[in-house]
Amino acid sequence: MPVGRAMMSYSFTPLRVRDALAAGRWRYEGPYAIYDFDLPALLLTALLQRLLYQHVFYSALDERGALVGLFTFTRTGDTVEVGLGMRPDLTGKGHGLEFFEAGLAFARRRYSPRHFTLDVAAFNERARTVSSVRALCRCAPSAAARRPAGWNISK
Repeated sequence: MPVGRAMMSYSFTPLRVRDALAAGRWRYEGPYAIYDFDLPALLLTALLQRLLYQHVFYSALDERGALVGLFTFTRTGDTVEVGLGMRPDLTGKGHGLEFFEAGLAFARRRYSPRHFTLDVAAFNERARTVSSVRALCRCAPSAAARRPAGWNISK
């Protein structure tokens, strides 16, 4: 974290329709455009989660309640696969590690997993740095994730 900058505090709530509308309009630049959300699919997800009471997508909010990103948590046995996306105007500004850590802390409380998995695109050096610098984990290529940059993160 850059010197003199206060840590952000995050809270999590199941994906709300207003957050799906906002995130569906986010646009990332260059190769990061592969992370652009599909608005109709995100809206449908928000509505179905409410109807079925099965939450996979979560809105990450700052201390003022503003949307700063989305997380997905998919549990399989004692492992939770994590997906995340930070609001484009916040990326590359040193918030990544604390954002990632906040999501893992939330998932630990909610799911009590033994392991986390995270897939990161091979070109995404920012995300690879955040996930491998994480001080509290052992990071190793995941045997379960056959995609090029899967990581198995032990709790």
